[in-house]
Amino acid sequence: MLIWVYAMYMIYIQYKNMEFNHYTSHYQKAKQTGCAMQAALEPVNGLTEVVDDSYLHRLAKQASDTEIPIFLRFANEMNDPSSIWGQDKALYIEKFRLVADVMHKEAPNVVMCWAPNDWGHHGFGDAAEWYPGDQYVDWVGVSSYPPYLISGESKHHTKFTDRLATIYSAYADRKPIYLAEGAPIQNIEFEMTDVSSLAAKDLTEFYDEIARRYPAIKAVIYWDNDEQAGAKRQCKLSDNMLMLKTYKTSIADDYFLANVGDNSKVMYVDLAQQGIMPIEAAVQDISSFVGNRSLNTNKVVYYLNEQYIAESVGSPYTALIDFAPYAGQAVHLSAKSYNTKGQLIKTVDYTVNVSGIAKDKALNEQLNNWLSDDYNHHE
Repeated sequence: MLIWVYAMYMIYIQYKNMEFNHYTSHYQKAKQTGCAMQAALEPVNGLTEVVDDSYLHRLAKQASDTEIPIFLRFANEMNDPSSIWGQDKALYIEKFRLVADVMHKEAPNVVMCWAPNDWGHHGFGDAAEWYPGDQYVDWVGVSSYPPYLISGESKHHTKFTDRLATIYSAYADRKPIYLAEGAPIQNIEFEMTDVSSLAAKDLTEFYDEIARRYPAIKAVIYWDNDEQAGAKRQCKLSDNMLMLKTYKTSIADDYFLANVGDNSKVMYVDLAQQGIMPIEAAVQDISSFVGNRSLNTNKVVYYLNEQYIAESVGSPYTALIDFAPYAGQAVHLSAKSYNTKGQLIKTVDYTVNVSGIAKDKALNEQLNNWLSDDYNHHE
């Protein structure tokens, strides 16, 4: 049997109903394996029980005693209309600040995480109205579970990564961002009709795109579980071989890390960014983000100075392009994306400056370039 060890696991703690050390054996195992824990601390009896008392200080002491990184997700998904702790925004902010103050003072290993549900979908509220303030929030997370239709499309006409866009654009300039929990839903909600092939494609593109599109995303907590009631959302990996294979392939990218504190050997450079350094006159790894919300992108075809140079089927649409003949020049790089019917989705064009002097080989091996047809930024 293959045992996977991940960088972080998640637990749930009911405020006042449970002690933090309820999971002592889990913390000990995490310490042995070098893992962190995300603790979802939920005031299930309401926010009025969250006061500056011995219980709160005991939580901080017990969290500190774990001697592992604790990502404390207090009162998460507060912008869900059904949330009992999100009804009074001012009270929510007051209580989050109280918990943050205690944890910051007494548990230096605790990272305070503010994590709403993805907004812009299902009527969830604008989470910014619950934001406690920069001095109280260390990381910003989001919960996201993209659903699909039997027609082969997203139920909300979005890509998985689109659902993180609002949070990212609002906070990524000053806070690490993470997927606090989430997964593509493998079935039609409220029935068991399988849509795993679409979920797998969206999952592949999710991991490919966060590495290129969202460099401030620092962690992904995959919800490896199935609902037994309600919408009966199926997200468990071990029960679906297609999803499990897709997941394993996606996280095998060297960009993603298995240990807290490691540094990635890979970086991606957006060729659309203004003021980037010229790329080396050598063979370069070029990939693309395709902002196609219909989820039916098939391939990207690349042209250099109007001449066909390469094409790639399947995300991340990678091609090796030799820029050596263009040393010291500015070249026109074009990418055309096509759907599964062979129809043109979009064309993007960039002027790329090529260095006249070869850079250090080791640096070049770490440097990947990507093109974006992000409909939010580069149209």
